[in-house]
Amino acid sequence: MTIRMDSLIQVLAQALDMVEISYIGVTTNHGKRIAVLCAAMGKKLGILEAELSDLVSCALLHDNALTEYILLQQGREEDDPNLGIHCTIGQTNAQIIPFNRSIDGIILYHHERADSLGPFGMSEGQYPLGAELIAISDMVDAEWDLESLPAGKLPSLHDKIKAEIHNRFTERAGNAFIEILDEEMLSSLRNDKISETVNSMIPVWNLSMDDPSIIPIAELISHIIDRKSISTGIHTEQIANRIWLMSEHYGYEMTEKIKLYLAAALHDIGKLAIPSEVLEKPGKLNNDEYQIIQNHVVQTRSLLSAMEGLELITEWAANHHEKLDGTGYPHAKNSGDLDFNSRLMACIDIYQAAGGYFQHADPGGHKHPHDIVVTELMVNNFQCKLGIFAALQAVFDNGFADCHKHRRRHPLARNIGDNNGKVIIVNKKEIVKIAAHFPGRINLRKKFEFIFPAAEWGKIAGQHTNLNLRCYVKLRINTLPFSRSFGNFINMFA
Repeated sequence: MTIRMDSLIQVLAQALDMVEISYIGVTTNHGKRIAVLCAAMGKKLGILEAELSDLVSCALLHDNALTEYILLQQGREEDDPNLGIHCTIGQTNAQIIPFNRSIDGIILYHHERADSLGPFGMSEGQYPLGAELIAISDMVDAEWDLESLPAGKLPSLHDKIKAEIHNRFTERAGNAFIEILDEEMLSSLRNDKISETVNSMIPVWNLSMDDPSIIPIAELISHIIDRKSISTGIHTEQIANRIWLMSEHYGYEMTEKIKLYLAAALHDIGKLAIPSEVLEKPGKLNNDEYQIIQNHVVQTRSLLSAMEGLELITEWAANHHEKLDGTGYPHAKNSGDLDFNSRLMACIDIYQAAGGYFQHADPGGHKHPHDIVVTELMVNNFQCKLGIFAALQAVFDNGFADCHKHRRRHPLARNIGDNNGKVIIVNKKEIVKIAAHFPGRINLRKKFEFIFPAAEWGKIAGQHTNLNLRCYVKLRINTLPFSRSFGNFINMFA
């Protein structure tokens, strides 16, 4: 079984567009238009197919740091954008994807100008061609709205671009853009044609479903989703980590584990379409707001349905709020409609959310996390016939009492042997000054949990246990073969 990674990246780009529309008002399919324009210019300039595929992927992902950037901009003046941070985070995120060739600087410098007035002060000839092509495509689409630009205005647009060569745009990017943007190209960028245009112009990138290269892309997706809202913390990353461990518990083959991991990474992608003011609202939601929150699973299914051949992954991702007794949402499915992995995904979502003091509850009121789990997983017959709850307790052996206990203040843990060698509680102090290098990655406003691979933990054990801050991180030692969260944590102490 294979997966089209170009299609998966397109789905993520479309989800990011939903965020960008509400934040800065760009039109729908912005990312796809940038990708098509870059592909056309790249071909015109003789870029080889492997490099062209990387360029197109970078174009689709050029705003991948948008969710983090929006969080960082909270409290700043609207006319004081920090595009350098936006670009830096975006480049760092994209670097984890296994591209054909180096993508150094392509996303990092996509807001640079030929006259060196961009965020990094780079001038024409100092930043990569790929960055030049994304920069001109991004600027023109944002300012001229190519989705609705009348063909009669193309000459004016061409003249404007010519006038800005060596100022905003480099000469080779400006000339290539003018050459490729004719009436036929403009027509192909319309919303009713853009999907067809993308499929005809963008190189196909197939990967076997058992290829571990899929994992970094799944990690990037979960990372972006989690940064949509402070309230969600690292919920998606932890769901993916837990689903991997549960799939190991059930003895799944590698292909099945990767499929489940990808489904977990994608399960909340629809939340990128939910207004931040609803996600971030403290306390109870009114009925209308709660319905908006519930709509995220509809958006998830809509986005993922565009990926051919991934119907099972779509089902697992989009069914995570359904229940065996038919009282779930959005489609009120029952036990006959839900396969085992759909049920497993839903159970882990509740397990993680309840244990993490997830912010939003039904308007009827909040419940103690342990009560939520017992009610949802056991009393309401959510999955008790299949023993998933018992399996969760077996794998995450300390249960919710442990999770709840360690959410309170805890004395400084000085050795890795606390709690039978399975869990260590670490206060955070140095993170305050180090977190500036990883803006948006570490949420200092709430308490949250990391699951780390045991082998990697040894790299910092004994060196950085004496950290002190008011919020705590719970480190659960497990056998994960990978963990983006842990990698970021390690890097902060490098």
